[in-house]
Amino acid sequence: MLGLTSDENVKKRLNDGYPLLWTIPREGTGYDGTFAMILKGTKKLDAGKKIIDLLGAPEFSELMAAIGYVTPRPAPNALYGKTLPKYIKLDLGKASDEKPKNNDIWKQKLRTDFK
Repeated sequence: MLGLTSDENVKKRLNDGYPLLWTIPREGTGYDGTFAMILKGTKKLDAGKKIIDLLGAPEFSELMAAIGYVTPRPAPNALYGKTLPKYIKLDLGKASDEKPKNNDIWKQKLRTDFK
């Protein structure tokens, strides 16, 4: 059986004794990020700002890294330790800048209903 999941989901299952073989997909395999935003026109702007401030705090990065997430701020990671493997390149600014181009590539190669 084959399953694709976020790597932060693997460590606990390995530690629990599940007979898993954990491999890293080849370059080009898709992924997603976990993002937060404040929607324009929200009636709870102050609460939204507090939540965004919390999510951007170093302590939150440490909490998320402790369960295996790769965070934008450096933090010791439960899966990878203090140094991320070379194949993990986190550049959210570049990803944002390249989103339109990458969406077009995705549509051309994978989405038949866009052709």
